[in-house]
Amino acid sequence: MVGMFSSPAPAQAKGADSPDNPGTETIVYADVSSLPGATVQINRGTANGDSCLFEISGFKSTTDGTVEVIRELSFDPSTCTQTLARAAYPKNDIPVQVKQLIGDDDASASRSGMATASAPAVEANRVNSDADPNASSIVKEDSGGALRGTVSYTAKYKAMTRDPVNLITTSSQTILTWQVSNGNLVTSYDGSGVWTWLAQTGWVKLSSSAIKGLAQTNVPYVDSTAQYQNATFCNLLNPLPGPSTCVNHSKTRVDGNITGGFVYGATITKSGGCADLLHYDYAVG
Repeated sequence: MVGMFSSPAPAQAKGADSPDNPGTETIVYADVSSLPGATVQINRGTANGDSCLFEISGFKSTTDGTVEVIRELSFDPSTCTQTLARAAYPKNDIPVQVKQLIGDDDASASRSGMATASAPAVEANRVNSDADPNASSIVKEDSGGALRGTVSYTAKYKAMTRDPVNLITTSSQTILTWQVSNGNLVTSYDGSGVWTWLAQTGWVKLSSSAIKGLAQTNVPYVDSTAQYQNATFCNLLNPLPGPSTCVNHSKTRVDGNITGGFVYGATITKSGGCADLLHYDYAVG
């Protein structure tokens, strides 16, 4: 999952891969300065056909008042290694340039040519056998009788791809809301998926879905997926026809807990013509 400001070009070989020493086939997408205050880390993926599979995951609290932003600075396809920048910002004080990165600014919201779709998450089969079949709207009593205080939480996770001119080309966002009573019981949960794609430059959404359920007792989740294709992406950079470019958001998942925390995880693969020119950004909050 990656990020970029200008057309990528192979970086000069600097030896073993590290934040300061990328591999010999590294494609540079962005500089760490594009994400103020960020820390840099190496993320190693696995080969998946003609692409590399990465998972961007972590744990966050809904009550800490921040948005975490993750962007790919560089990618070495020969080793399936990427360099990431990660930073957190107060929700009420996100730098303008960061709002633009995550598509949360007025210009992104009104940009022509961007198509949007959304759908409520549908109930999935539960892993645990003791889960209530009506868990999305359950209301139970504890041993003390009636339910007392109820707290609501909302978690969002958005995974995006970008083109060489830094426009968001595809995205998959998962939204999970859940309620906890007595501090120890999930009484209801719901969620949705939101998808965008840059139709103006040839991107098409082939499919999308969002499911919800209980991964285990008191752990509600929502997971959204989407598949996109562009038959002319390479043609924008090369006059000769090339193969279609494909992006598969195979997982954009949020799992909540009774304290308002949540685990997030996303996987994206890119394949086909000029796929290495695409890069990824993520927003968690």
